[in-house]
Amino acid sequence: MCRSNFLAIIAFCLLSILGCSNPTTSPIQVHGTVLANNQLLSAGLITFVPHKGTAGKKYSASISEGQYVTPADTGLVAGDYRVEIYGMSPGIKALSEGKIPPQEKSSYPEIAPQFNEKSTLQCTLVSGSENRFDFNVQYARK
Repeated sequence: MCRSNFLAIIAFCLLSILGCSNPTTSPIQVHGTVLANNQLLSAGLITFVPHKGTAGKKYSASISEGQYVTPADTGLVAGDYRVEIYGMSPGIKALSEGKIPPQEKSSYPEIAPQFNEKSTLQCTLVSGSENRFDFNVQYARK
């Protein structure tokens, strides 16, 4: 009798724990492709900024050869996000990889502000979905 009560208590605790998980706060992985002027962005940064009441936190992921992926444990949760995309010059990329940056001055084009600090890009992350978002941004005109 005592053993069956113990097993019933364990089962109840497990069901309580599993039943209390909230799918809107479960971590979400996000991935996709970033183009700049219709070409793969060689190196950069994509940032997801929660808005419209989303409880998640801001998270940035690196972009390499146009591809980005956020690990599922980043704290990104279901909800609405503003997306910021930044390009990375060859010199900064070399430094971030622990290499010596090129000595010549780079005329590397920057991503236009409407895609980063003044971004209007948005996405909605959905729990239990693939959450693939592809973006095509433009370089700033000089």
